[in-house]
Amino acid sequence: MELGYGINASFLGVTAIAVAVFFIGIVSFAAKSYKKVPQGQVLVRNGAGGTMVIFDGGFVLPILHQYEYLDITIKTITLHFEGREALKFKSGEKVEIEAMLYVRVNPENASEVAQSVGCKNTFDQDFLNQMFIPKFREGILTTVEEMNLETGKPLPREMLNRKVRETIGTQLNGFVLEDCAFNKVKLIQ
Repeated sequence: MELGYGINASFLGVTAIAVAVFFIGIVSFAAKSYKKVPQGQVLVRNGAGGTMVIFDGGFVLPILHQYEYLDITIKTITLHFEGREALKFKSGEKVEIEAMLYVRVNPENASEVAQSVGCKNTFDQDFLNQMFIPKFREGILTTVEEMNLETGKPLPREMLNRKVRETIGTQLNGFVLEDCAFNKVKLIQ
C-alpha cells in the first residue's frame, strides 16, 4: 500500500524499527560505558585523551580506554618498639612505644600513585606496610634519639607527635600522612 509520494507503508515500518533498534543500541552502549565510582575510590582512566582521574563517574569506551579503581581511604600503619626494640631518648631513658600512623592517597596525586605504586596496591595493606614501615620506623627512631626527657614531667606525647610528623614529612610519594597517634609511650628500666 502506498501512502503518497511513492512511500511504501512496509518501508516506513522497517525504517521505524531500524531507528528504534539503533536508539536502543546507543542507550545500551552508553549505559555499559558509564562507570560509577564507589565511595572512597577514584577511577583512573588511561588511553585516548590521556590519563584522567575521575571522582564520581565517567565514560570508559571499550578499545579506547583502560581503567582501574584506586583506593583513597585512610590506611593505618602500626609500629611497635617494645622489649629489646625499645627506644632511647637523648637523655638516656628507654621507652616502649606503640605508634599508629594514618596515610591515604592524596586525590590530587592519584595519577602519580597509579603510575608509581599501581592502583591494585593501594588496596593491599601488606604492600603499604612494606612501603611505609621502614620510613616511619626511621622517623620515630630519629625523633626519639634527638629528644631529651625532663625528669618528673609526663611523657611528651604531643611534642613527640609533632616532631615525628616534621621528621617524616606529610608528602610521601603521592600519599599524605594524615595523623599519627601514640597508644603506648611507657618508660622502662
